[in-house]
Amino acid sequence: MSYPQQAAAERCERRTGEPSRAAEQAPALRLELLGGFRVTVGERVVAEGAWRLAKARGLVKLLALAPGHRLTREQVLDLLWPDLDPVAAGNNFHRTLHAARRALAVDPAARDATPLPLRAGVLTLAPPGPLGIDVAAFEVAAAAARRADDPAVYHQALALYTGDLLPEDRYEDWAAGRREALRETYLDLLLAVARLHEARGEGPRARAALERIVAAEPAHEDAHVALMRLHALAGRRGRALRHYASLRAALRRELDAAPAPASQRLYAAILAGHFPPGESRADAPPPAPAPERRAHNLPVALTGLIGRAREVAAVTAALPTTRLLTLTGAGGCGKTRLALAVAREAIARYPDGVWLVELAALADPALLPGAVAQALGVPEQPGRAHCDTLAGALRSKTLLLVLDNCEHLIAACAQLVETLLAAAPGLRVLATSREALRVPGEVAWRVPSLALPDPRQPVPLDELARVEAVQLLLDRVRWRRPGFTLTPGNAAAIAEICRRLDGIPLAIELAAARAAILPPEQLAARLDDALSVLTGGSRTAPSRQQTLRTTLDWSYRLLDEPERRLLGRLTVFAGGWTMEAAEDTCAGQGIGRADMLALLAGLVDKSLVQVEEARGQVRYRLLETVRQYAGERLAACGEADAARRRHAAYYLAWAERIEPALAGPEQAAWLDRLAEEYDNLRAALRWAADRGDTDTGLRLGGALWRFWSVRGPYGEGRAWLTLLLTRAGASGAATVRAKALASAGLLAHQQGDYAGARPLFEACLALRRQLGDPGAIARALTNLSFVAPEQAGALLEEALALGRAAGDKPGLLRTLNTLGEMAWGDGDYERAGALYEESLTLCREIGERLGSTHVLYNLGSVALARGDAPGAAPYFRASLQVCRELGDRGLAGKCLLALAAVAGATGRPERAARLYGAARASYEATGLDEDRIGRAHARQCLATAHAALGEAAFAAAQAHGRAWSPEKALAEALRDAKD
Repeated sequence: MSYPQQAAAERCERRTGEPSRAAEQAPALRLELLGGFRVTVGERVVAEGAWRLAKARGLVKLLALAPGHRLTREQVLDLLWPDLDPVAAGNNFHRTLHAARRALAVDPAARDATPLPLRAGVLTLAPPGPLGIDVAAFEVAAAAARRADDPAVYHQALALYTGDLLPEDRYEDWAAGRREALRETYLDLLLAVARLHEARGEGPRARAALERIVAAEPAHEDAHVALMRLHALAGRRGRALRHYASLRAALRRELDAAPAPASQRLYAAILAGHFPPGESRADAPPPAPAPERRAHNLPVALTGLIGRAREVAAVTAALPTTRLLTLTGAGGCGKTRLALAVAREAIARYPDGVWLVELAALADPALLPGAVAQALGVPEQPGRAHCDTLAGALRSKTLLLVLDNCEHLIAACAQLVETLLAAAPGLRVLATSREALRVPGEVAWRVPSLALPDPRQPVPLDELARVEAVQLLLDRVRWRRPGFTLTPGNAAAIAEICRRLDGIPLAIELAAARAAILPPEQLAARLDDALSVLTGGSRTAPSRQQTLRTTLDWSYRLLDEPERRLLGRLTVFAGGWTMEAAEDTCAGQGIGRADMLALLAGLVDKSLVQVEEARGQVRYRLLETVRQYAGERLAACGEADAARRRHAAYYLAWAERIEPALAGPEQAAWLDRLAEEYDNLRAALRWAADRGDTDTGLRLGGALWRFWSVRGPYGEGRAWLTLLLTRAGASGAATVRAKALASAGLLAHQQGDYAGARPLFEACLALRRQLGDPGAIARALTNLSFVAPEQAGALLEEALALGRAAGDKPGLLRTLNTLGEMAWGDGDYERAGALYEESLTLCREIGERLGSTHVLYNLGSVALARGDAPGAAPYFRASLQVCRELGDRGLAGKCLLALAAVAGATGRPERAARLYGAARASYEATGLDEDRIGRAHARQCLATAHAALGEAAFAAAQAHGRAWSPEKALAEALRDAKD
């Protein structure tokens, strides 16, 4: 259980006097660092004397704050004993580690299952049970508050901040930066919640939050100004003026500065009695607008944006003046980070949202419109180009589209942007690219390098530390050496490093990786030759790009040969990879499988490979500029095609290995894994198509059809299979071709293209009959029955006989379900129900959850057709619950519509209308046809609800449900409303 959950559980226990269920799963180890250091192991508070050594406490603190709660042995030695020789420091390390392990042990006498394992020179904070750290809990809660518009969520986060980080360590450099960042987050939350309270007319609560800010930070100008305005609005002119006096004194005392001009104007207006009331209120800043929840898909910033305040302000000001603003500049200059910062600032100005489309992993220009449509949630429409669908969907919208990394798709991006801007007057586009898109009306805004130290004269240390490039270098070095400081001895070298790297953020971050193991003076000396400007490159390439290439050349030369080979081979991955994938794809020819972990860890330490953790799984990825550079190296040594062949072979084997699980009880988890690896799977399909390896491509496409069927996009999956089938012709293994034909046909059927599906199913059946597998023939017969109604009876009877004889339960349950559909169409509900029940039994026997969702829906439809609406509801809800777990929005839309019909049939017309609105939103998002989703009985029930409410009330309730998020719609539908 996470620390926030534990804290909530304890609050619940204090309110009710009873332990909550969450409290039963308390962290095995809890560390409190805010307001002081306190450690709890299980139910035992670790007493001060239990540590035995002060350094043992320091070791645990460092691990609690370190990324991933891990540090190398060398990092610990450097932080805790920087002045000792390696032997003495090593002895101290082992004594300190022993003392810390003893203090943290659940049983102080135990020596096994230590919460501080040391493996391969890496020390990790990893207790045997849940780990709770109040700093992490506060940061998670703060991020949740920023996404909400509820003051209660903000106050929950604020309650977790119990004081500054480790006040007893105020003189430790490794804690200073993190302490200041946490304090700033706390103050920002207070300011935001004050604005929320003010927008809701809760003046006293707004003032209370602001008073907390100025008590903690007397020179906080925004808080003082807000308090001046609130007091003036409430008629307390004297208090407003006293706040200005306090602000002026604090700024003079702490910063030797005066209040901002806007603050001075507000003071003058209040002093003259012009604010409030009266017409002269316009002289003062208006009240803060009510924060609104806006739709967006922008990622949460995990690190602060250093040294870009001017650029954020300038781009934010320029954005409203143009329809297309393109941030240009060298790879690694920070275009993406700047674009995301500007986009976050712009959320409140775009009613229809701010949407990011990341293009780095997209290699095929033809897929660009689909990628944009997917990010915007615009469903594909069979028979209509994605570009036209997008133009129609955006015509009446007011939104900001952020296209990131356009350079490798420059022509396709330019064409799409020009088309969309012409069709949608309310659309604005913020793009990042190494070159302008050259679309009419475009404003290209070059992203500059970070500000550099003046080379003409030395500056005081405090001024040097505020220079943007130096700020970034110091911050990134401290990630690896938390105790690193700017001193008179290293200041000149630090300034020289930043100047030699031209203030390019990526170059500085790469240098920081080396600063973790080299003194600044040595690092600066090594840059002399490495930063010579390349010659013979593209004349049109920006000079900064050439400088970045030189920086990457230098970083590359510092790698040993196995590291170089691995870095090049890792470029075949798209969108990240796992350790298993790297071992299977990159080992061999100079890289031992057993060496992979150490080599990859070395590349991570050098900041050439990034580490990400999601759902308990560690993944790796390359920065785009590093991937492109290393990819050129891979091609130069002649290994590119072999590496891509191994990549495709790995993902083919992986997809075929997990394909059976896509029809089993762990279906949802494996669909999630496929979604995570989809960029790699797409890259493997592209390689197979380009190289003419249609056997690999068709096998991979056949293994992915169920993923496309459940998660979509149907059109892309069908396009891959059609392309590969066309290129393969009649060649290749018949079994592979038959499966691909069936997969393409099923996707066409899901799109409603029965005419296109029929020849695919017929060709598949012919091949199956040639191969002679009874179970496979039965499945092909069932598929063909979907689109050949005049033959359906004969096809299904043959399929049923073959399926029973072969004992093919997966195929048999589909045949039985389809026979049930026929009986339903004939009005024989009793036979339909019996066939559905038999099919459901088989689903449960083999753990086929996706099939069970369809059968449960059908059983509910039988009950509804018989007039038993209350009896139908449990079937529909059971089907919808599985849809929710699997992410199947198509079938979910059918279930929502059916539950709307149940509500209509049981006298709850408003609920019926709301669920109907949610159903329409769901099936429109998947491109399905309402006529195919809603059965006649369902439509009759909805007509009854419509008549009971009347046109206006029904439309209003329907619009209410249509506005629900997909998660909200499912939650409402699954709620037992006495259906």
